[in-house]
Amino acid sequence: MKSQIISLIVDASESAAPFWKETAQTVADLIKMLPQDAVEGIYLLGSAVRWTSAQWHEALPFPVAARKGGSFITPICTGWQQLHFDPTAAVIIGAGEVFDLLDWVEKGEEWLLIRTDEDSLQAAQGRVREFQAAELEQVVVLLQAGTGVFQPPRVPYLTGSVAQQWRVDRAGFPMVWIPPLKAYVHLFPITKAQFEVFLTQAELPDIGDHWYQQLLSYNPRLSISSINFNNYERLCITGLLPEELQAYAAWQGPSFRCLSMQEWQCAAKWISQQSISVPPADIENNMSLMARRTWAALLSVLEPRTLCELSLMFGGVVEWVEGPNNIFLGMGRPRQRFQPGLAKSPWLPTSPPRRAKIWGGRLMVTA
Repeated sequence: MKSQIISLIVDASESAAPFWKETAQTVADLIKMLPQDAVEGIYLLGSAVRWTSAQWHEALPFPVAARKGGSFITPICTGWQQLHFDPTAAVIIGAGEVFDLLDWVEKGEEWLLIRTDEDSLQAAQGRVREFQAAELEQVVVLLQAGTGVFQPPRVPYLTGSVAQQWRVDRAGFPMVWIPPLKAYVHLFPITKAQFEVFLTQAELPDIGDHWYQQLLSYNPRLSISSINFNNYERLCITGLLPEELQAYAAWQGPSFRCLSMQEWQCAAKWISQQSISVPPADIENNMSLMARRTWAALLSVLEPRTLCELSLMFGGVVEWVEGPNNIFLGMGRPRQRFQPGLAKSPWLPTSPPRRAKIWGGRLMVTA
């Protein structure tokens, strides 16, 4: 067997928790079947928790840290990227969909999936090889072949003139300074990749894999590499209620909040007068990989002439804003292909507000 650096990722999220015993046993069996020292570490899905193979055993207790995570590999892959660490193979063991898997899997040769229940670990369009726990021998054969090396998706740096004033939010996504408001505003409507950082890091009761899966039923997730002119709205998180957007704002920081209707209109007017530009190098270096990929994808799909066209303040989703007397309204002008029949702004939601495909949002921060 070639010298291998194999990373195992265990799923103890809400969807996989009932199968933790089977998962722990499968991981222990796989470690025994592989050459000594082939497994460099065992990671907990949705977190930065890591075990060595010597620390792992089939009766390992359910990890308390699992309550803080979810079915997301971004925390692990981001850590690898920051360390310039490239395992030759990564194996995910668990049950239920890993929502952001295809954001990180370019070809699939370096990834393998082992399900400990009937539910697949990937969406219908998944391209990663997947096995049942009873098929470990086939998994070992593929690991012995050593056909791939994990490499995060590569995105070229942005090019163009540097204008405006920029910062990034807690998820590494860009915000542009709006002088009339004396505030930064998110360049894009809140994306699923952005919101998933929140889901991974925030400890929220009653919000887990099942809740997120229901939310995605309104506007399904799509990997950034599959975005095109017909579906780019699927980058954005929608189906949110105002209180959920406010919870997200609180996680971002004490000065983050939804825009008012007047602030949204002011921001849209100012940004529509701005030509396309890029942030300075120090800001771009602080952007997350998913933020840079989102920017690059929208540039390619939209071919925007102004910063407003890139921002999707029009041609995006309906964004929650605060109206008079603490009533939430909607601003924006979605495309007919995204939601037929919407032609005017602002929109009055039903009372009380209900989940719907069109409702997303963006935030502002005053400093």
